[in-house]
Amino acid sequence: MKQDILARKLERIDDLPSIPSMVFEAVHLLHQPDITVERLTSSIQLDQAIVSKILRLVNSSFYGFQGRIGNLSQALVLLGFNAVRNAILSISILDIFSDLGKDFDSRLFWLHAIGTGVICQVMGHQLKYPRVENLFVAGLLHDIGKLVIIKLFPEDFFKILKEVREKDISIIEAERAVLGMDHTEIGYRMAEKWKLPQEIQEALGFHHCPWNAKENRAMSATVCLSNCLCRALDIGCGGDALVPEIDPKVLTILGIEPLFIAGCLEDIDLEMERAKSFLTIFNENELRSPS
Repeated sequence: MKQDILARKLERIDDLPSIPSMVFEAVHLLHQPDITVERLTSSIQLDQAIVSKILRLVNSSFYGFQGRIGNLSQALVLLGFNAVRNAILSISILDIFSDLGKDFDSRLFWLHAIGTGVICQVMGHQLKYPRVENLFVAGLLHDIGKLVIIKLFPEDFFKILKEVREKDISIIEAERAVLGMDHTEIGYRMAEKWKLPQEIQEALGFHHCPWNAKENRAMSATVCLSNCLCRALDIGCGGDALVPEIDPKVLTILGIEPLFIAGCLEDIDLEMERAKSFLTIFNENELRSPS
C-alpha cells in the first residue's frame, strides 16, 4: 500500500471519539496521593451514565459484591481507586465501540477480550504482578485495533475476513496484506490518544511481539500468552480459527515453564464464569450478535 494512502488511514484514527473529559479528570485525580473519596465522587458523578454502569458492574459477580454496593463512594472504598479507575476506563472505551453494525458479532469479540483479561489477571496473581488491575485492562483492550478497523474501514475489514477464509491465514497477516498495517499498530495509536498508562499502551502495541516492548515486557508477554491460551480454550473469537503458537521467548520473559500454564487452568475456569457478568454493563441493543 502506498505510504500516502496509509498515512491518510492513520490520520482517520484521530477522528474517533476521545474518552470523555470527566474520565480524564477522574484518572488524573486517582493518581494524586492526597485525593479523597469525596473529591473523586463529586468529579465522577458529573456523568450519571458512567456512574450507573460502574454500579451495575461492581454489583455483578465479576467483583463479588452482588447487590451490596449502593453508591459510588462505597464502590471506591470497597474496590479501591485502581479498580474503579480501570472500570471507568473500560466502560468509556467499550462505549465508543458499542454499535458496530449487525454484521459483526460483538458478543464473541468481547467474550474473547474478557477471556484474555481474565487469564491475564489469573496469571498476574500467580506471578505476583504488582498491578494486576492493569493486566486485566490490557487483556480486555488488547484487540481494540480490530474494532477501529471495523468502525473506520468496514470495506477493508470484510476484505480482511475474506483473506482469512480463502488463504487460511491469521487475521494479523490479512490486516497487513489489506491495510499495510495491523491492529496492534492501530491499538497502540488509540492507547496513546486516550492517554492510557504506558505499560498498557505497549501491551496493546506489542502483544504479538512482547520482546520489542521497551517499558514493560512482562505485561506485554502476559497479554501475549493469555491471548494464545484464550484462543486455545476457544473462548470467544479473535477473527480467525487459528491457534497461535506460544513463542518460547514469551516464557523466558516471564521466567516460567509450560507447567505454569496448566496450573492456572482451574482458576481461569472459575474466574471466567464470574467475568461473563462484565457483559451486563451493556443492554441488548448495545451488544448484539448479527441477525
